[in-house]
Amino acid sequence: MNATTASNKRHDRYASYGRLRIDWPHERVVRVTMANGKMNLADAAMHAELGRIWRDIDADPAVSAVIFTGSGEVFSAGGDFSMIGDIIADHDTRLRNWKEAKDIVYNVINCDVHFS
Repeated sequence: MNATTASNKRHDRYASYGRLRIDWPHERVVRVTMANGKMNLADAAMHAELGRIWRDIDADPAVSAVIFTGSGEVFSAGGDFSMIGDIIADHDTRLRNWKEAKDIVYNVINCDVHFS
């Protein structure tokens, strides 16, 4: 596999992310930037992505370190009130959100990549 093919495969792994911006500031260093409006609110889409991203990073042999940040001047203001309202109102949404929250915690813990 040549360098271009390897680079394309690396970026394909992260192509499905919409709320998380992925870039490579240095070789073997991936930067994950929460990018969802002025306050980087965690809506349902970002919450799901936060549960998945750590598995993708952990499975990526090209990554040795991660920079995790928020866009603009704010890291994140937390959960979007609309998402929180949906969690309160709907049992299935609440169960899905709890599973995602568990995935976020465990996938970060189980990720064998250095964080910054």
